Amino acid sequence: MPGRRHARIERRGAVGHGRWRPPLRGDVQELDALRIPAARLLWAQGQHRGAVIARRDDPSPALRAVMLELLGDDASAVDLARARLCDSDARVRAAAAAALRRRAPTDRGVALVDLVEEMGLATGGRLDDAPMPSRAELRLDGDPRKDVVLAWLCERLASDERGGAIAASAEVARSEVPWGDKDVYLVRLPFDQEEAPVAAGVVPLHNLIETSALARELTVERSPSIWLVCADVAFSDLAPPELDPGAVAWGPTYLGVRIGGSR
Repeated sequence: MPGRRHARIERRGAVGHGRWRPPLRGDVQELDALRIPAARLLWAQGQHRGAVIARRDDPSPALRAVMLELLGDDASAVDLARARLCDSDARVRAAAAAALRRRAPTDRGVALVDLVEEMGLATGGRLDDAPMPSRAELRLDGDPRKDVVLAWLCERLASDERGGAIAASAEVARSEVPWGDKDVYLVRLPFDQEEAPVAAGVVPLHNLIETSALARELTVERSPSIWLVCADVAFSDLAPPELDPGAVAWGPTYLGVRIGGSR
């Protein structure tokens, strides 16, 4: 019947040209089922690679992850993979870490639990009480306890929720960063942020809240930042963002605080 058919067309037009609605999960999965094989085919045939690369920022996490796989060892893939370590989707972060490991296998840092036990800050893999200065001694410049305080803050980032057991897999390194000569301390867990509570007994956000509350009370001329990094990649592939003194970064992947500057 013409009238009924015309009404159906009008209703479709209202959907198509009226208020936009985001695609439902099923819609996205159906699109991915078509676009991902097409992207793989075009890449394998060497055709329209530019068009495929242009989808690296696609809204679909599945397609963003596939892009990292397709780029492989291409030089342009390194910066993209490093940036994707901070992707909002855990699947994309995992693909980014895998891409970086293909290029540079995960190196070894200093085992955090060994370091802090040598410094007398832990016993049997468990964190001792905080060696924090009193409120009248919060400035660390020239304070012989400076390294001890920084090490304690690092290990608090990588201990369990009660601040007791230190994650055995946590490794620490001091990093050079492209945005200045400031000291950066990286505590790396070889797990994604979402996996850390089960895999390492560490609750990253909880630890950052406690650690940052202490770190922001301190002052030091050369203002270091302290990071818990949840990624199984080489230290050389880690590039935390720049922070102002006293600022906190909440992730994903990079959870850190920069000690407040001089007062």
